[in-house]
Amino acid sequence: MKTITILSILTGCLIASCAGNAMTKQTADQVSVSTTQETEVSNETPTTYDIIGLLWRLSEIKKGMDVVYVDRTQLEVDGMGDVYTLRFADGNVTGKGTSNNFRAPYNIDGASLSIEAAAQTLMATIKESAVLRENEFFDYLTSVSSWSLVHGILTLVTVDVDGNETVLSFVAE
Repeated sequence: MKTITILSILTGCLIASCAGNAMTKQTADQVSVSTTQETEVSNETPTTYDIIGLLWRLSEIKKGMDVVYVDRTQLEVDGMGDVYTLRFADGNVTGKGTSNNFRAPYNIDGASLSIEAAAQTLMATIKESAVLRENEFFDYLTSVSSWSLVHGILTLVTVDVDGNETVLSFVAE
């Protein structure tokens, strides 16, 4: 009787173990399908609806071969966690440079983006990030020529009067 009970328990464990492996494989397959679906979705052309209403924080600046990463943690420590932000809504882009808030009309036509000159507050800048000066940030915004949104990163491409390209990358809060 004890032998039959032990065999029954072992058989039950073996069946449960096999079922557990199938469950793991099924989960892995589901993850694979889910990842494929996400990739397919992320390759679609983004629309303005994908960026509107979100608070975007500058995370990286690329000038030619030079890349500067914006250390948001250090900015927080320095009391500047709310700098270099954007929010698109109601036909305007708003945000903050270092000391000053701004608002500017924008226009998106497919991959093209233009931002008009910004109206801004006139606070004196006492503390400025070593990464980027406020007036440079505003200059970049008014020289944006195109945008993209890939894997949650909003990229704004600017071109200066000499044809040099600077790419600003933002992540949503």
